[in-house]
Amino acid sequence: MQKSSTIEILKLFSDAELKDFERYISCSYLNGNSIVLKLFKEVKKYAPDYKNDLLQKEKLWSNIYPGKVYNYGIMKNLNFSLKKLAEDYLSFTNWKNTSGYEKSLLTELYSRNSGEIFLKKAYNFDSKIDKKSVKDQEYYTDKMFIQPKLGVIISNSKIFSQSIRITKRLMLESFLLQYLLTCFGVIMESTRSKDDKEIQEEKGNIDLQFIKYLLNYFSKNEEDFSDSPLLKILYYLMLSFLDIEDDEYFNKAREEFNKVAGLLRKLECKNIYNILIVLCILKKRSGKNDYSKTELSLNLEMVRNNTLNDNSVELSVYRNIIKHTLATKEFEILKDFVNNNKHKVTVRNQEGIIFYSDAALRFAEQQYEDCLKTCSKINFKDFTEISYVNFIFKCDIKMLELMSQYELKNYEGVIEAIDSCKHLLSYSSENSEIYKTSFREFLNFINSLALIKLNSSKLPIKRLKRQLEDAQNVPSKLWLTEKIEEL
Repeated sequence: MQKSSTIEILKLFSDAELKDFERYISCSYLNGNSIVLKLFKEVKKYAPDYKNDLLQKEKLWSNIYPGKVYNYGIMKNLNFSLKKLAEDYLSFTNWKNTSGYEKSLLTELYSRNSGEIFLKKAYNFDSKIDKKSVKDQEYYTDKMFIQPKLGVIISNSKIFSQSIRITKRLMLESFLLQYLLTCFGVIMESTRSKDDKEIQEEKGNIDLQFIKYLLNYFSKNEEDFSDSPLLKILYYLMLSFLDIEDDEYFNKAREEFNKVAGLLRKLECKNIYNILIVLCILKKRSGKNDYSKTELSLNLEMVRNNTLNDNSVELSVYRNIIKHTLATKEFEILKDFVNNNKHKVTVRNQEGIIFYSDAALRFAEQQYEDCLKTCSKINFKDFTEISYVNFIFKCDIKMLELMSQYELKNYEGVIEAIDSCKHLLSYSSENSEIYKTSFREFLNFINSLALIKLNSSKLPIKRLKRQLEDAQNVPSKLWLTEKIEEL
C-alpha cells in the first residue's frame, strides 16, 4: 500500500489535518463503513513518510481483521473508500473556506423561493463582498452571482434597473480581467517552453489588435477603473509586454502591485509574480541582462511573502532561485536561502533536493571535488514523476559537473563528459526544446574553452567572446564570460 494513490494523498495532509480527517471519517453520515476508519488509524501510525513494511496490505489486513484470511477484493474496496474520503475531505475543507459554501446555501434558498430568509442572507453576502479590499477574480464571480438574484427577488423597478447596471459593469470588468489573464497564460507557457521564433508564432494565438483596442479603452476610461487595482496592474503589464524594451510600464506595474500585494489572495499574487518573472525572461532575451537580478528578487519575494501554499516552496521556484543565485554569483543569498528552505520543497523525496542544494553550495564555496561527489548521489526520480522536469534538473547537474571539472583543470574530463551529455539532447518533449537549446549552447561554449586550454582549437578568443556576448539565452553566462577573460 506504500505506493498507492491513497498514501500519496495522505502525504499531503498536515498533522492537524490528519486529526481533523479522523473526526471527519468518524461521522457515520459521511462514512458508513467503520472498517475504513480502522484502516486509516493503522495507516496513520506511519505518517508523515509512510515508509514501513507494516504498510503492506496483508499486514494491515491482519490488524483490522485479526484471524481472518486475507481478501484482496475487500482490501481493494477499503483502500478505494479511504482514498475517496480523503479526496472529499480536501474538497470540503477548501469549499467551506471559500464563498462557495455561502453560494451553495443561497442557491438552495433562492430555488426554494424562501423570500425574507434569502434576502437577509443575500444582503449579508453582498455586504461582505463590498468590504473586500481589492477587486480580485473572486470579487467579480461573487458579485455577478448575487446581483441578478437580488434584482429579480426585489419587486422594485428602480432597484432592478440599478442591479442590471451594476451587473453590466461587473461583466465588463470581469471580462477584462479574465481576458488579460488568459492572454498572459498563453504568453507564460510559450516563453517557458519555446524559443524566440516559436514565441513569435505563438503570438498568433493572441489577438494583438483586440488587446490594443482594450488597452486603449482602459486608457480613455482609466478613472472608471480607479477602484480596480488588479486591472490596473494587468494593464501596465500588458503594455510592458507589447514594448519589451521599455522599463516604465514594468516598474509601474511592480509599484502598483507592491501597494496591494498584502490585500490580494495568494492566487492573484502568484499570477502577478509569474507574469513579472516571464517579462524579466523576455527582457533578458532582448539583451537587458540586468533583469537577471530583478528575476531573482521576484522569486525571493514569492517565498518571503509566503505566496505559495502552506509555507511550502514549489520545486520550480526553488530551482529558479538556486539557478539565479549561482548565475549572478549571489552566494550569500544562496546559502541563506538553501538553509532556510530546502526542507520546505514539495518533492517526492527530500533526499534528492538536499543533495541538489548541497551540490550548488559546494560549487559556490569552490569545493569542486565535493560538488562532483554530491552530484553523483542524486536520484532524479526523487524530484517528481514529470519527465521533462527531471530532464531540466539533469541539465542543471550536468552543468555543475562540467564547471567543476573545468575549475579542477580536468579539461579532457570536460570533453569526455560533454560526449556523455548527447543522450540528454535526444530527449524529446513539447516542453523541453527551450531547455535543450540553452543547454546545447552552454555545452558548445564550455567545449570551446576546454579545447583552447588543451591547445586543440584555433578559434580566436575575441570571436568566442563576441559569440557569447551575442548569445541571449545561455545559462551560467557570467561564469563563461569570466573563463574567457581568464584566457
